[in-house]
Amino acid sequence: MYLSLLAFNLMNEVDVAETEARITAYEMENKDSIAANEARMVNEQRYKNFQDELEKQQREQKREDYMKLLEEERRQKEHEKAEIIKELATSNKSAQAVLATRQSITLKRSSALRQQSENSSPARLSMPSWITTAMDNDAEMKESDDQPFDPFEYQYQYTNNFTVYSGYDDP
Repeated sequence: MYLSLLAFNLMNEVDVAETEARITAYEMENKDSIAANEARMVNEQRYKNFQDELEKQQREQKREDYMKLLEEERRQKEHEKAEIIKELATSNKSAQAVLATRQSITLKRSSALRQQSENSSPARLSMPSWITTAMDNDAEMKESDDQPFDPFEYQYQYTNNFTVYSGYDDP
């Protein structure tokens, strides 16, 4: 109701000076909460940008780790192939026996390599101090907002333009 009245007055040029004075008075009364809301919005935007950048870095790190893993597996296969050829050339065992022993060794190495890559997750980056400070301030503001609201606390107080009598005589 109040906001629509202000908008109506400004759009229809009704009591413009008084309406602007009301708006200015509202701004003065609520400048602390307005500033706090603006600061909160700035901090939320900075935090969102930080989160986006962090996610981008994590995706890039995952991609690099995967590429390293693929390259390591390729090198390991080449090395295994060279060892098999060398063992076949120098050993008196049958080719099937050499391949069977090498295959079990290869499986053990590849599973150990995969487990090692899964366990070595990148260390989580610590949050910058401006984020933790903003989060603490926001938590304090929410605690103060959690106080019970009494709608009658801010009711308009009428001036005493009337007198109460103990009795009334109707002439």
